[in-house]
Amino acid sequence: MDTDLLRTFLEVNKTRHFGKAATNLYLTQSAVSFRIRQLEIKLGTPVFTRKRGDLRLTAAGERFVPYAESILQTWGRARQDVALTGNYQQQLTVGATSLIWEMASSSEWLEDVLSLQPDWALRTEALSRQQLSNALLERHVDVLLTSEPPKLADLQQHRVTGFELVLVSSEPEQDMVSVSDLLWSISIGEPALVLNTAVSYPYSAHRYCTATLASQP
Repeated sequence: MDTDLLRTFLEVNKTRHFGKAATNLYLTQSAVSFRIRQLEIKLGTPVFTRKRGDLRLTAAGERFVPYAESILQTWGRARQDVALTGNYQQQLTVGATSLIWEMASSSEWLEDVLSLQPDWALRTEALSRQQLSNALLERHVDVLLTSEPPKLADLQQHRVTGFELVLVSSEPEQDMVSVSDLLWSISIGEPALVLNTAVSYPYSAHRYCTATLASQP
């Protein structure tokens, strides 16, 4: 299977627009359309329906999405594995959402791993929340950094760090009751809250980031 066809398929699915997908992939729109047609020929079934500018996945397309993601992840990991130089004995693939990767503590944890295992090559992947559990169970990643460990059997979990969530509002001096009133006003269509200027909101919550890994078979 041509990986370019898979990347194009996933990008079109994400943007739901051939023109936007073409821009993101640095291709012409006709090239994107050609790739999708080639994929449909190989699969023997349409993957998108196109009606009056409304682009949607077919039932077959919906079923094909996780396979396309899995193939690309496996191919990327294979390329990394075979490219390891003699200085590295093993590769560790770590997955997390983009939000977790933005935390400074994630980089610090990776540095700690490298200091303990200097002969390991580290590979990181940004995943959606929906991909986390499958990526770990299907061995596309070795470790997950997550604030919401999957509730699955045979997983080992180790707390890495803690972090504080702070709610913000454009309105000063807010409490939980007044924010609930503002959100209710928005839900019924009243322009009660403007989100262009963030002001610290006097409420916070603590959460923890854990490293989660599957037990060895």
